[in-house]
Amino acid sequence: MPIGNRTAYGVLAALVIAYPLVPGAADRTTGALSHWGTVCAVASLAVFVFGVVRNRPASRTPWVGLGAFLVLWMLGDLAYDLAGTHPVLSPADGFYVAGAVAGIAALLAMNQRRLVDAPRDALIESGMVALIAAIAAWLFIVEYAIDAGGPALGALGRSVVVFYPLVNVVALFLVARLLFSGGRNIAALLLGAAFICGLAADGAYAYFQQMGSFSDANVVAADTLWLAMYALIAAATLHPSMVSLTEPTRGSSTRTSWQLATAGIALLAIPTLFAAAGLLGHTLHTIEFFLASATVIPLVLWRLLHLHRWVTATHDQLERREHYFRQLAQQSSDSYFVLDEQGIIRDMSPGATRMLGVHDDVHGQQLTAVVGDDGEHLATALAGIRTLAGMSTTVEAPLPGSDGSIRWIEARATNMLDDATVRGIVVNVHDISLRKHALAEVERQSLHDPLTGLPNRALLRDRMERVLVRRRQHGNDVVVVFCGLDNFMDVNESLGHDRGDDVLRTVADRLVHAVASSDTIARLGGDEFAALIEVDDVNDQQAIELAESIRQAATSPIRLGGLSVAVTASVGVAIASADDANTVDDLLRIADSALAAAKARGRDQVVRYQPSMRQSDVVHMELADELRSAVARNELALHYQPIFDLSTGAIVGLEALARWNHPTRGLLPPRRFIPIAEQSGSIIDVGTWVLRRTCEAAATFDDNLLISVNLAPRQLRDPDIVATIRGLLDATGLEPSRLALELTESALIGNFDEAVTRLRAISRLGVKIAIDDFGVGFASIDYLRRFPTDILKIDASYVSSITEAGDVSALVRGLLGLGRTLDLITIAEGIETSPQLAALQREGCAYGQGFILERAVSEHQIRELLGTPPSPTV
Repeated sequence: MPIGNRTAYGVLAALVIAYPLVPGAADRTTGALSHWGTVCAVASLAVFVFGVVRNRPASRTPWVGLGAFLVLWMLGDLAYDLAGTHPVLSPADGFYVAGAVAGIAALLAMNQRRLVDAPRDALIESGMVALIAAIAAWLFIVEYAIDAGGPALGALGRSVVVFYPLVNVVALFLVARLLFSGGRNIAALLLGAAFICGLAADGAYAYFQQMGSFSDANVVAADTLWLAMYALIAAATLHPSMVSLTEPTRGSSTRTSWQLATAGIALLAIPTLFAAAGLLGHTLHTIEFFLASATVIPLVLWRLLHLHRWVTATHDQLERREHYFRQLAQQSSDSYFVLDEQGIIRDMSPGATRMLGVHDDVHGQQLTAVVGDDGEHLATALAGIRTLAGMSTTVEAPLPGSDGSIRWIEARATNMLDDATVRGIVVNVHDISLRKHALAEVERQSLHDPLTGLPNRALLRDRMERVLVRRRQHGNDVVVVFCGLDNFMDVNESLGHDRGDDVLRTVADRLVHAVASSDTIARLGGDEFAALIEVDDVNDQQAIELAESIRQAATSPIRLGGLSVAVTASVGVAIASADDANTVDDLLRIADSALAAAKARGRDQVVRYQPSMRQSDVVHMELADELRSAVARNELALHYQPIFDLSTGAIVGLEALARWNHPTRGLLPPRRFIPIAEQSGSIIDVGTWVLRRTCEAAATFDDNLLISVNLAPRQLRDPDIVATIRGLLDATGLEPSRLALELTESALIGNFDEAVTRLRAISRLGVKIAIDDFGVGFASIDYLRRFPTDILKIDASYVSSITEAGDVSALVRGLLGLGRTLDLITIAEGIETSPQLAALQREGCAYGQGFILERAVSEHQIRELLGTPPSPTV
């Protein structure tokens, strides 16, 4: 309650209480202006006006009516005091009657404005209140006036005696309607108390008039009650709830507790009122008691009947809803069970019993006894939230089936022990076996060649990293063998791609059996395979013998139906001894150089890498040296490959691709110089140029185009990368959400936490993050879960596996579904044929890029394609 309200309430209460206690306060002989009651009345009027002005009700008309009631009754008091006598009728009654009419009109206006759709049941409670007040008025005022007033009172006097309590009865009825129809309201309660005081004051006044004993000495009680009426009306305007009394609202049904209380008070009021009247010496008549009971008791019975019907209907409705939800829960594919605080099962849906493999009634059993040792992880996680009210946790747990299979479930448990209607731990369980198996399959295929099932290049690199670590720790030697089938294209052209795939699968199987089980055979792509062999100690001759056994396994004649297919193989060998400082890239590069030398020397032979083969390395070094100044010489350029909306054919984005206009070697694609830039360290300068030029050009393209640019691994490890991107965005004015940075797995290998931190900082700038060549990197699914990924690019190798419009692998469907599930922008790369395009459109792939749609073109050409004016910087 505001401090100002408390002060005003205190002043009003003090003035009313002081009235009968201060000596001479009620002495009317000193004149009305010096009368203490006048001070009380004026103070009440001032508080009334203050409350209305401060709270600003939506409609002031009803409150103006109540204010008029106060003013007119105060003028009546003034006229009554100035008369100097105390007749039953006087000019003051004109003010009192007019005030009473204003007050009733004000309460009627409140009812009309507030109760738009008041429930009819509320009339019962309002009627009981009015009847009790009317019975009290009859017993203590009206009847006594009729019996005791006699001729001295006169007909007009009796009418006046009856009028004032009748006004209070009507006022109480109207206030009760506000209370019982519009919900609990403090201001309405204060108004009700005010008119109860008015009714009591009228009763006291009538009593003294009828007894002929009206005097300044014995009428103090009546005056105090009238002053209390003024003060309570004023107090009602102070409370903030007075605003709602003049605001339209849908009437709400009275609470059951109020209904019962009102009915009980009404029953007790009849004998109580008659007993009080008897103690005061009133003559009681049986017919009066009968009539009073006959009017109130039916209302009470009617109320109790309505309550009984409401309780019965509510109970039936609750039973129907409980049955409805119980049936829904039992028929739903979702499942649940409820535990008490000791972990005992109180309830379990049929779906949960099937999911957990339960066949008997488990109610009253411990969860640990039901799930057994294999479900210990689940039971432990649920036990951990028993003491934390409102806490929720989600846990994934494997449960063995009766047939030996593993079923994965996801359980979301919520502690609702404090909820009076539940008082348990509610556990919703879902069977996520299909999702788990699908993710496992996606991860497996992301690390394995889809044709042969062998490890792919990413998994080979990972195993090479591990082998090189062991080499440094234990001194083992590492042999890397590259094997390429000679003239394999002839097999495809003469026998067809299906037979060519059969040859590759046969060779893969033979190579696996040609090495130890601890060694790794991988398919690098096309007709090239690799072997990773770890030995304690090996010399050149032994390494060549190992490679020769691999060559012979690959070149043995292959039977395909009635045909015998002979293939030859070229093999390159690289050795890393314990003393060498070779990295994975070094070994792969020199093994590739050795394979190139074997093919150059006539094919079908084994060649061990020799330093004399470093000519390619010399070219590599020359390019690295020239690349350092390529940016300064303005030799770099950008080409753009459009990204299309596959449903409309509209261009929605561009991928910026770097090109090197080498002065003697011509236009070099990224694969010729980007790896060199990464190894030499010049990738920071090259990458920064690409980012800057991309942002400058993108700022002049259509505002709806998304521009993506590849971010090299070393760029992500650059501690200034976030500041560099922020500066370029500010300098060019490019909207951050239009820029996407594409990263491959190699950019994320190394300092994992550092990569996560920088990617999140870049994402906070508003720049989008794309995982490029998705599906071929190591642990790609894990990246999607842990990095702030916005875009998923499906690797071209998966798209190339689509040979017909209806031939879409489960993996491609799974990747598209994964993108939709994670709400990612999904782009298919390398779309080169019409069947591939049609298949992806049918599978709901939203976006794509590839040669059949548009090749990468120069900035000038892309501007012509987009209809964009040339940039001043072009």
